[in-house]
Amino acid sequence: MRAFKDWKGEIEGVPAYKFKLMLHLHYYDLGMGKLAILKYFWLLGGFGSIVAGVNYIYTLLAGALFVIACYVFGWIYYNWGWLEAATEVSNQINPFVKQMRKVYKR
Repeated sequence: MRAFKDWKGEIEGVPAYKFKLMLHLHYYDLGMGKLAILKYFWLLGGFGSIVAGVNYIYTLLAGALFVIACYVFGWIYYNWGWLEAATEVSNQINPFVKQMRKVYKR
């Protein structure tokens, strides 16, 4: 997966800028998926601050911070090998993968 960092060409007609854009979107989506439980705490904090009369700017800044945190966490998860580890854990209980590993060990 680290090979994509320096990728500048096209794969099957996909321009490099589209690939890079989708890669960055994937970082955010991955981080949002893993930090999903935290968004409810952030939401409660935002509601509480609005009800308490705190300036809306702080609530918007907290939301922007959460978006940045999702992106950074997704980037770390992807580039530090956690995605491969999660996939391997999933493969350990997948019957198809177990069968294919038995076939290819022969």
